[in-house]
Order: sequence, then C-alpha cells, then structure tokens
Amino acid sequence: MGTLNLKVDAQDGAAPPLENVRRTLLETWGYVNAQYMDTAVLEHADWEHVLEESLSDLDKATDQDQAFAVIPKMLSHLDDQFTRIIPARDSSSWRADTDGQIMHIGIRLTASGSQGQLRVTYVADDSPAQRAGIREGDLLVSINGKPATAVTEKEVNPQLRKEAVLKMRRQKEDDTQLASMTESDLNGPLELEFNLAPEPIEVYPVHYGTLKGDDGSTIGYLQLKSFGQGSARGTSNAIRALQQKGATAYILDLRGNPGGLVNAGYDVARLLLGQDRIFCWIMDRSGLPEPVNLTDAQPLIDGPLVVLVNSSTASTSEVLAASLQDPSRALLIGEHTFGKGRTQRVIPMGDGSTLLVSNTRVTSPDQHTIDRVGLEPDIACRPLPTAKEAWKAAKKDARELEQDPCIRLAKRHFRGAATLQTAAWKAKLDTLKEHRL
Repeated sequence: MGTLNLKVDAQDGAAPPLENVRRTLLETWGYVNAQYMDTAVLEHADWEHVLEESLSDLDKATDQDQAFAVIPKMLSHLDDQFTRIIPARDSSSWRADTDGQIMHIGIRLTASGSQGQLRVTYVADDSPAQRAGIREGDLLVSINGKPATAVTEKEVNPQLRKEAVLKMRRQKEDDTQLASMTESDLNGPLELEFNLAPEPIEVYPVHYGTLKGDDGSTIGYLQLKSFGQGSARGTSNAIRALQQKGATAYILDLRGNPGGLVNAGYDVARLLLGQDRIFCWIMDRSGLPEPVNLTDAQPLIDGPLVVLVNSSTASTSEVLAASLQDPSRALLIGEHTFGKGRTQRVIPMGDGSTLLVSNTRVTSPDQHTIDRVGLEPDIACRPLPTAKEAWKAAKKDARELEQDPCIRLAKRHFRGAATLQTAAWKAKLDTLKEHRL
C-alpha cells in the first residue's frame, strides 16, 4: 500500500468541530491502512481512493453529525462489520459493556401478579439503587413522572441505564425506620422517591444450577452470557459451588453468547483444559500463524463436559468452544455457530470516539477456520424457544431446562458419568471427531 501525507490543514472558514472530524477521519484511515489484517482487502477497496472520496464527502457536510457519518461510510468499503467507529457519546457505555460491566442504576424490575405490577426482583451489590435503599419486593409507582401502569417490563428496564427518578411503594412492615414516622405516615403503604444516576456495575454473566442425570448422577449446568473481566472468576466460583453439590459432569451453555474479551475466554479455558494446551492460533497481516498456548492452567474439572452452541454463539465463545472441541475435551451439541474468527484492536481516538480495527484472524487448535465459517457441532440440536431464558439466578435450580432437547441429548451422553473415567470420555469424543472430519 502507498503512503499518504496525513497532515491536517485547516481550511479558511472551516468550523473547528468539522476540523476535529477531519482529523478523526484521517487518523481512522491511517490506523486501518497500517493495521488491518488483510492487505488484499485494502487493495481491492482501493483504500487510497476511498480516502479521497471521503474527504470530498466531508467537505460537503453542513454539520458535525453529517460529517462524522462519512467515517463509517468510509469503513464500509472494507465489507467488515467489525471494523467500526463508535461515537464519543456511546464510547463509555460500549467500554463498560465490553469489560463485563453495564451502565445501570442496579435493579431489575419484573412484572408480577395478575395486574402485571412491576416489582424489584434484584438489587445489585454496591449499586446506586442499593446505596439509596431500594429493596427487593418494592413496587414501582412511576418512573420519570410516568405511571408504572403505562409502561411494560420491556419498556422500563432500558430506562434504568440512565438517570431516573423512581417512585416506589413498600409495605411498612418491611421498613426499619417506622419509629421516625408520624401517625399520618402509618395509614397506608410507604411511598419513597429515588433520584438515581447510573454507574458502571460489574456483571458476572455466569448462571448455574444442577440437573439430575438419567442415571441419578448430578450434572452441573453453567450458562455464560458474555465474556467480561469477571467471567473467569464467576465460572470458577460456579464450578466450586457445583462440586460441593456433587456434580460429576458439566454442561457449559454458550448459546446466545456474542463473545466479548478474548482474554476472558482464555482465562475460562484455563479452568477447563490442561497445561500447555493450545487455546487458538492467531494470524496478523503477515500471514504467519502463531499459537496461543495455555500457560499456568489450573483446571478445576477434567471429567465429562458438553458445550451447547447455536447460531448466535460468536467470537470469543466460538474460540472457547473450538478449544474444547478440537482436543476431544468436550462434546459440542447444538446449531452451527455464527462464524466470527477475527479480533479487533481497540483504539481510543482524540475526539473521545473509539475505533475498532480487525487486526488478526483466529483459528482453532487444529487450525480450522472460524471466520465466516463457524463451528460444526458434533451433534445437531435446535432448542425450544422457551428454553432460552428458562431461569436467571443461581438461587433457582435448572428444572425448567429439563424439556430442552439439547439438555436431554447431553444427559443421554452423560449416562454413567459418575463412574466414567476421563480417558473413556476422551475416547468417546475421539470417535465422534473421526466422523466429523
């Protein structure tokens, strides 16, 4: 690829905000030109000509939003939805989500009763809601002045990710401050008002419970919804809790998991795979693959393991699934996966926006292509629609999942898991692998 002079020269009469966009556009072009994983794509797109067109489009812009829209248009020439720019106004929320956090006031509201009243069913530890005094069981009266009767559960929960004024109703017998109330206060349910601002709340997206195997054994069930900074810790805690309940085989549910931090997937793999295993191979624009070995692995389980996948299993979750499937560590049950086998470098830009540039391809331990191909499960299975969100918290068991056909298939292969040795399980998976290849 050629090199262009990326010096920014202010034009007479140009508004400073538009010059900031011009600078961001030029920096974006430069990062992609220097780091994009496939130079053939840049050549095919005629990347230098794309810059000239983009600068021409920028000169026609009349406001900052119109000018900024030129940047994603420029990136669209790569035909890579994962190389993208996130505007400054959305960057902090995106970073929080990617790190395994969400910007939130820290409660979950669930419709309950025949009238569908919105009730607090969860309060996150050390969240704005908990510090303000909101409790599980409180009923929502209004949010931002709108009566709770006028909003649905689906409509109200997104509003909890930004500043919100909540009026809640609580039964007085649940309140610890009755001594400070006047006689008139005691004539009806207690109403409280909370003015809350969201904060980054760390999420451990690991739900777990137990299932009874067909042979009476105990099966541990873990569901990972994404990969963030707390995923490995949450997985470790879940496995230890399930071990205390007598689990001898495990189901790792990655259905609907869009991925997240690759390092988080690596750390989870260290809990499930032995020392010196290959997690994946990575290849940058040089075209030379390099192995990513699991070092200091501390596997907590080495017995039978099934991984559930579907068409929404993507990115890091696919890499983890492949790292378990290729060495015959786990049996994959479900649907063909999404097929995102590329990683992005995250670049904070000077204007507060965030640029993501696809800079490496990822392949499985056996160097099977994942990107735009996906993983083929060992056993095909399509789950019931009602099984996707069958249960939410560790305090519940997984009985609702018993009718899931994919769970049933896993249980069938776990027959005798209480006595099945690791070598026998691996031999079973090796046989399936031969048929798959």
